[in-house]
Amino acid sequence: MVEVPDLDSYDESDERVTAAMTVLAIMRCVCFNCSKILADEQEKCAGGDDLDVQGQQDSEEPLTKSRGGCGAQQPKITIDGIKMIAEYKASNKKYDDQELLPEPVERKQVLSIERVTIP
Repeated sequence: MVEVPDLDSYDESDERVTAAMTVLAIMRCVCFNCSKILADEQEKCAGGDDLDVQGQQDSEEPLTKSRGGCGAQQPKITIDGIKMIAEYKASNKKYDDQELLPEPVERKQVLSIERVTIP
């Protein structure tokens, strides 16, 4: 005989936690800036290994592989209670592209639905 769970003991918070963990896992696999899938384990968006064939079809040079990502620094995304927080690492190198990192005040951001929604 199969036991039927008691509906009075059903807790919606378990479902919300599971959904939040699923969203967190997906967000860690996608570039925060350009929404491309992160193929490498590195911290920067490198995109996929697409062949760059524009302008090289008539030349006799071998085809080169192009990295299609935006190169943006990826934040560390964590969950604090019911809030998702994206925190960027502080740059130690002076030659890093400072345009791709947010201002020092904005290195830690609380994520909202509007911020995470795909355009």
